[in-house]
Amino acid sequence: MAPGARKRTGRVSDHVQDAAATPGVVRVGVRHGERDAPVVDGGGCSAFLYDADGEDGDVPLDKALIDDLADNDLLWVDVDSSQEGAVARVTALIPVHIESMSVTDANKPFVHGFGESFVLGVLPLPMDMAQQESEMLICAVGRNWLVTVHDGEAGALKGFADHLRGDSVLGRLDAPSFLARLLEWVVNAYLDYLDEVHDVIDGLEVAILRDRAGDDVVGKLVELRHDIGRLRRRLSPHRQVFASLSHPSFDVISGSSAAREFEILADRLEMAVQAVHTTREMVVGAFDVLTTQTTQRTNHAIRVLTTVSLALLPAAAIAGILGMDMVPQALRHAWVFWAALALMVVISAAVLVTMRRLRHWL
Repeated sequence: MAPGARKRTGRVSDHVQDAAATPGVVRVGVRHGERDAPVVDGGGCSAFLYDADGEDGDVPLDKALIDDLADNDLLWVDVDSSQEGAVARVTALIPVHIESMSVTDANKPFVHGFGESFVLGVLPLPMDMAQQESEMLICAVGRNWLVTVHDGEAGALKGFADHLRGDSVLGRLDAPSFLARLLEWVVNAYLDYLDEVHDVIDGLEVAILRDRAGDDVVGKLVELRHDIGRLRRRLSPHRQVFASLSHPSFDVISGSSAAREFEILADRLEMAVQAVHTTREMVVGAFDVLTTQTTQRTNHAIRVLTTVSLALLPAAAIAGILGMDMVPQALRHAWVFWAALALMVVISAAVLVTMRRLRHWL
């Protein structure tokens, strides 16, 4: 798949006009500057051509376009596999097996080579962590074309497409290098989400320390722990895939020089995995803070109960003695009652003052 010095015989504007006149092929009709990436929010198949020497725009997806791609061209085709026949139409034009493009059959990251192209699957960050495991994002890569396949809307691709706005030199990149940028965006989405989780954990810890956490704080921490475990299970299997892409032999297989970029990407992935472990430790630490704060409140309650018991015990003893039927006749006078009451108050006050002066009691 060594690059050859070729130039496209037609202009992108010609392809755009052809796309506008070809119903049902891809969504077309925008001029340069109105959109800088294919439509990635589901709904079928969308093709976008980056031309470093000319205009960027939507193009009709056909065999002539694939054969006519020049060295300064980069074609990105996005396919929504939920649309019947969309994947089959694309695999009929590129040298990959349709079985490898099945989103529903894949359940973990993979990479497969097909001579002049290769296919890999990754697990992007779910759009909603409360939902079940989202489908995989599959990427088929040639020298200067890239096909992304997903089931329904793909949040990672949508953000990446918006990120590409104004980048008019993407045609100078080969497809593996473009893929490295896409995968970096996928990994960065995990890191951005973990930063948000860190802020949530910090807020919970502050609320716990200020004794303002609600009764559902334990449930929130358990939910965070579940989400972090899910992220770890999604991220860790990518290590083998990224290691294969960053191996020096990948440059020979792909005809690209992107192995170094994938090596940097593998380091980025390792950073994300470590961030997941750090976040897990933060969640455990928040549990420890909650436990410590609960223990402190319990100890304070015990100290108060102990002080009250010490203050009232002498009074209870005096009242019990004077209330006995066998009390001597000399103690059956009104002044004895007032004297006993005064003694109870003095003893209780002395106990409270003493406990107050002792540190960490009242």
